[in-house]
Order: sequence, then structure tokens, then C-alpha cells
Amino acid sequence: MLQKQSSPAYQWREPWPIPAAPTCPAHLKGEARREWKRIVPELRKLGLLTRIDRAALAAYCQAWGRWVEAEAKLQETGVVIRTKQGNVIHNPYLGVANTAMKLIHKFLTEFGLTPVSRTRVHLAPAPWA
Repeated sequence: MLQKQSSPAYQWREPWPIPAAPTCPAHLKGEARREWKRIVPELRKLGLLTRIDRAALAAYCQAWGRWVEAEAKLQETGVVIRTKQGNVIHNPYLGVANTAMKLIHKFLTEFGLTPVSRTRVHLAPAPWA
């Protein structure tokens, strides 16, 4: 198994995409688009964003939008609902919210946006700097 070395020689062999903000995908709407507009400037300031990160960032923003929508529906209808037969079941939006929350956490970790993952982000000077 290949393990990452901390030697400068190894670091220079790592890919170095040029930092730049990707364009927001047209399919992002509502909360997903708002999250894109909120998070992109923050990631750029930290030097953590390049154009090739577009798909991962779009997926994070889409998960965020779904989570916000599902949470709003849960506020309206509650965590449990009654079926037409009168049975009490978990609201399907609870599953949507929980799945979106798990995806959000994975993407936040990838971008170094949780307290613990932030401690693992170490940016070396880029070769062109």
C-alpha cells in the first residue's frame, strides 16, 4: 500500500492544480445555489478551491439544498406521519434529511471544513508560487 510521505520530494510530485473558483453549475437552484455563493469565496480565501473541484463542490451544495428542503418539510409535517390506513410511520423526509446530512459531512470533511478535518489540512507552497 502506498503511503503518503511528508518529504518535500514527495510533495513536489503531487498534482498542483492552479487555485481558481469554478463556475456554478446551471442545475443548482435555490438553497444549493445560495450555498455555492456562500462557500466559494471562503474556500478561495483558504486556497482550497480549484476548477477541478467543481463536481465535488456541486454535489456538496446539492446535498445541502436537499437537506434544507427536507428539514423544512419535517418542520411542517413532523418526524412521524400517519398513513392512509392510520399507521404511524417515520416521515420519508427524515430519511432524505439524514442521507443528505451524511453526504454533507463527507464533503465538508473532504474540503477541510469541520473542526477536526481542518487540523489535517496543510498547504505547502505551490511550485508556481
